[in-house]
Parts: sequence; C-alpha cells; structure tokens
Amino acid sequence: NYYLTAQALSLEQNFEGAIEYYQKAVAEDPEFGRAWSGLALTEFELGRELEAEQHYRTALQHLGKMTERERLRTMGTYYALSNENYPQAVDTYRELTGKFPADDAGFNNLAVSAFLNRQFDEAFRAGQQALQIFPRSSLYQGNLALYAMYAGEFEEARQRAEQLIEQQPEYAMAYLALASAAIAAEDYAAAEAAYGRMGQTDARGRSIAALGLADLAAYRGDLAGAAIQLREAIPIDEAAGNARGASTKRLALAKVLLDQGDPMGAVAEANAALAEQTNTRTRFQAGYIFAYAGETALAERQARELRTQLAKESRAYGYALDTLLAYQAGDYPTAIDHAVRGVELADLWWLRYLTGQTYIQMNMYAEAFAEFGRCRARLGEAAALFLDDLPTWAFSYDVDYWLGRTQESLGMQQEANDSFLRFIERAQTPEADTVVDAQERVTRLGRNPAGGS
Repeated sequence: NYYLTAQALSLEQNFEGAIEYYQKAVAEDPEFGRAWSGLALTEFELGRELEAEQHYRTALQHLGKMTERERLRTMGTYYALSNENYPQAVDTYRELTGKFPADDAGFNNLAVSAFLNRQFDEAFRAGQQALQIFPRSSLYQGNLALYAMYAGEFEEARQRAEQLIEQQPEYAMAYLALASAAIAAEDYAAAEAAYGRMGQTDARGRSIAALGLADLAAYRGDLAGAAIQLREAIPIDEAAGNARGASTKRLALAKVLLDQGDPMGAVAEANAALAEQTNTRTRFQAGYIFAYAGETALAERQARELRTQLAKESRAYGYALDTLLAYQAGDYPTAIDHAVRGVELADLWWLRYLTGQTYIQMNMYAEAFAEFGRCRARLGEAAALFLDDLPTWAFSYDVDYWLGRTQESLGMQQEANDSFLRFIERAQTPEADTVVDAQERVTRLGRNPAGGS
C-alpha cells in the first residue's frame, strides 16, 4: 500500500522517500484526500511551502469522503501549517484526541499546535501522551527534546537529544536541541560538532546545519565567516527547491550585511527573500532589515501586511515593526504603546527586546532591566525565534550587553560586570563598538573576570 509506506517513511523523517510514495498513492487514486494531505505536510517539512499549499487545497476538496477522524486530522494540519490559525488547530486536535484518545498522531499534532500557539505547558503534556501511546517513536522523542529547548530547559533537551541519537544517530532534529544546549552552556566547539553531525543526516538536516553554523558564527561576532557560509548554502537550497531554506538564509545574510555596514546589500537580500516567500517570518525579518537600512516606507508596508493577517502572532509581529519604527523616529511613548498592543496578541521575545531598548532611551532603567531579564530567561525561544526549528541565536547577540547597561545604571555593579564579561568573552570582534564600550565599562567598574574588586 503506497499510502502506508509513505506514512511509515514520513514518521522516520525520510521525507524524500515519503513524497515518492504519496505521489504514487494519489496517482492511483486522485481523490485520496489523506494522501494529498500527507504529501502537503511532507513538502512543507522540506521547505517547499508553495507546493504544500497547493496539495492542502486539493486535500480539502475531498473532505466529504473522509471519516470524521481523517477530516479532523486534515483540518488541524491545514489550520496549523498552511493558515497559521493556531488556536483553531488546537481546538481541532483537542476534539480529535477527545473522541479518539488512542490517536498518538492526534496528541503529537495537538502538541505541535499548542506549541505554535505558545501554550508550552500543554505542548509538553500532549507530547508526553503521544510518546506514552507510541514510546518507540523517534519523532515524538525528538519533539520533546525541542520543547525542552524552547522552554529553556537546556539540560533536559541535551539529555533527551543524546538518548535519541544513541538509538537513531541519523535523526536530524535531535542535533538542533544538542547544539542549542551547547550554545547555552557556552561550549561553542560542541555546538559546531553537533551541527557538523546534523549536516551528515539528510537534506533537511544539511540545510538547517548550514544555517546553524552561520548563525553561530554571527552570534559570536564573526560576520565575515557567517556571510561566506550563507552565500555557499543558498544555491544548494535553491537547487533542492527548498524555498524556506533559501529565503531564511537570505534574511540571515541580510542581517549580516547590515551589521557589516552594507545596507544596500542587505535590502537586496531582503527583497530577494520576499520574492521567494511572504510568510510571517519573512515579512517581519525583511521589515526589520528595511527599518535599519533607512527604507522606512518598505518597513511600514510589511508592518501593515502583518497587521491584516488573521493569525494573532502575525499581527503581533506587525506591531513589533511599528515599535521599531517609532523607536527609530524617537517617539518612545508611541513605541511602548505599540509594544503593549503586540504583547496582548502574542508575548514575542522580539517585543520584549525592543521594549527594553526603548526604556533605556527613556532612562527607565528598572523597566528596561525587567525586559532584558525576560529576554535572557527566554533564551530557549531565542534559539529559534519563530518557533520553526531554524536557528536565530544571532539576534540575541547583544542581550548581555544591554542587560549590563541596565544593571550598571541601577547600581548593580557586580551583576553588570558579569553581564558585560559574558558578552565580551563570546564576541570574536573586539573592535566592534558595543564590545569596546563593554570593555570600557568593565574597566570603570573596576572588577576582574573572577568578579573580585
């Protein structure tokens, strides 16, 4: 049976093999809605979002021929991945698991949907239920490792990832949790090794590992190295038809170019990414690049587009761009207003970061300290800010610097010293303005690296 073979391959994360058998299933029966849905999900996993959307629409045409269980599964996946309607996806999978309590895939999809809806506790509970029903599932084990990573429980993420790798060393996503745990522990050699092993798994693993290595380089301030790695990786994704991988790397390259003082190059890469995809992540990151490059009108356009979306998270990212634009215009009270409206929709790490910077400009250091403290406590989210398992540590590059600034202003000299030193020790570009400033502040504080006077 082509469909059953495709399902088995998909559970093993063999997505290319699964696609072959899903295609055979729909060729044999063009009205096989669940096969179209499986094909869509598999294409999505490989970053082929346009193809996935087309297949989902075909699957929806055949809802009337599905059983109730099949219909709920199909609709839930469509809401979560194609429509980004995460609350509706959660409700659909709650209904599914309530009616079919032995459906391990239903609990797994409930976990994923709750996670995307930022209901992390429910995600972990549902993920555990899926694993209890099917304890041998590598997918469910891997997901629990990633949930622990996003929750900032890096040691648990490491342990779960290592256990899975012992059983199935070719399981790509386990290495993402392993690399992130190493980065959080400041063991960058171990993180590079984890990404190196991830790159030896499959096409998806190679794509994410390439992004991860470049992201790690940028996180440590090695912008030139990050740019080289990204430029080498983009054509590989394009040749594989991985639009998500290519556009994500273009956006990462745009930020690197911006940080290197090349705003025109950054804008060109952001526009190229938008030509490939227009999802929430792409619109927000492109708007971020446009704003910092001085292309205010282009940034405002992306903010408007995001604020018209159904998904609360998309609208929250629109308000995040509004916050950034008001901040750049020096209108700090309006920036705070936009941030508050955004957090009411989705408590994004980004909004906390931007709010912290805004409070610093207003000399409201206690408020800024609280915001940057939240950012540091939520580094698990910073590992992949868009909850899509695509590394973004580089965006939290200077959190310790800003946290140190607030601590210093509040008279917390020892804590400020420690924050500045964490930042200095990680950065590989001692000539960077923020690094130089951090070094000068440590000197003024009169503390040594051990924390003594």
